[in-house]
Amino acid sequence: MKKIFTLFFALSAFTGIQAQHIDSMVVSPANPTTADPLSIYIYHFFPNSNCEGTAQWSQNGNMIYGNALHCQGMLSAICYDTDTITLPPQPVGTYIVIFTLDAGFGGPPCSPPFVSNDTDTLIFTVGPTSVPEIANAQFSLSPNPSDGNLQLKGVTPGSDTRLRIFANDGRLLREYAVRNENETFDTALPPGLYLAELSSDGQRAGTRKLLITH
Repeated sequence: MKKIFTLFFALSAFTGIQAQHIDSMVVSPANPTTADPLSIYIYHFFPNSNCEGTAQWSQNGNMIYGNALHCQGMLSAICYDTDTITLPPQPVGTYIVIFTLDAGFGGPPCSPPFVSNDTDTLIFTVGPTSVPEIANAQFSLSPNPSDGNLQLKGVTPGSDTRLRIFANDGRLLREYAVRNENETFDTALPPGLYLAELSSDGQRAGTRKLLITH
């Protein structure tokens, strides 16, 4: 009975301190283009000693799935670690990263997870061009969400100012010449999430996510 109680107490203490946590997820560079290799950093902390681990990942189109198993010790001491996912340059689109963090005991290699894992999600967009970006450019598309009718605001058109709308897989769907400070467009696009890019005289003024609902 004493051995059983001792084992139960040890496991309870371990699972109680093993609350692994994903602190944050970031993509670098912060505003990637199709020319940029990507690094996704996943920062975690653990409330007990040791937190070695290795991330694995897979990609299915615009969905990126990552996971890591970190090996924990028995001592109560904050431990920080960072997992990294490295991706080659990606096509234009909006990407979703879903990362799952598990923790086991001992090792490495360590035991299977003892407690429920932690999962976090990161969404980022890859711009369609690698042209220079206009510093501090401000523009808006409204309403957003939209029924397909858009008004572009905050733009002083140059000799060649254009608004392009891309599908999530990078296909160019619409392109408009912008000639006035407040232009309106009827996109006639079906419901969905799109990426709008504004460029002026060879420089990118920025991108905006655009949600169309009917």
